[in-house]
Amino acid sequence: MELLTALGIDLRIFLAQLINFAILVFVLYRFAYNPVLELLEERKKKIKQSADDVEASQKLLQNAQSESDQIVLNAKKEARVIIEEAQETANKSAHVILSKAEAETKKIAADAQLKIQQEKDQIMFDVQDDMTKLVVDATEKLIQKRYETEDDKQFIKAVFKKV
Repeated sequence: MELLTALGIDLRIFLAQLINFAILVFVLYRFAYNPVLELLEERKKKIKQSADDVEASQKLLQNAQSESDQIVLNAKKEARVIIEEAQETANKSAHVILSKAEAETKKIAADAQLKIQQEKDQIMFDVQDDMTKLVVDATEKLIQKRYETEDDKQFIKAVFKKV
């Protein structure tokens, strides 16, 4: 006891400061630390969900591109088959039949290309529409979260003023 007095430490003031510090730590932990941790956890979940949505959209886009490439490949194979059949028929038939078969082959290839282009355009439109919706949803979530964060800051400030 004499040692504390010699050092200029008053035990009652020290205990009061220790109690005040414990109260301050409790209040900060209860009203600031936990809500901030919860807010950060929510934000982490939303960011993860947005990343998953973007990844899913990219997979859809890749699948659409792959399907488009497959359609083009199949159309080319069909066109080759038709051309080969036309050549066999042309070898068996006269010059008139040859010209008719070539014209028909060109028409089918043009129709196939037109159909492929239409399907590709439709797929791209659908993907763009989905991406636009995802971007709008993500932007709305981010904007909404920022407003909520500011409200939370004001609430915490008001709590500290009351304490």
